[in-house]
Amino acid sequence: MRVLSSINHLNRNLLLTSKARTWKRFSVAALAEADLEEILVVETEDALAVVPAGEIGDKAVAKIHLKAGTLINEFVAPVLTAPTMHTVQLCERVHVAPTRGAEFISHACTNTNTRIMVDSENYVGRFFVTRDVEAGEDLSFN
Repeated sequence: MRVLSSINHLNRNLLLTSKARTWKRFSVAALAEADLEEILVVETEDALAVVPAGEIGDKAVAKIHLKAGTLINEFVAPVLTAPTMHTVQLCERVHVAPTRGAEFISHACTNTNTRIMVDSENYVGRFFVTRDVEAGEDLSFN
């Protein structure tokens, strides 16, 4: 685990997806307002495990207790022109696939515990934990 000394280490041009599939600016100032002066970064392999989820396939669960604001995955490739069940749409014809198990973080409409923030100019996506998550808890985003 490592802690970034300030939120300024992240790109200043982070974007956040909304339910309407439009893009909203998510600035460094907004991160600061969320009391994220320091961002804990946990390697994906230490943060989550992929486990069987019955008939629906696999899902990602927290391996350890994760604090709100923790960065658990950063992905930059592959970049695709069409969606798959595991990609995140950055713009009309650009989709990126989370990697190292994060592709199994489930989509949910309510009670989610992660958020994807993307830099669409550089095709970078990041999964942040939005509330404290206990070990063994399903990871999900909206």
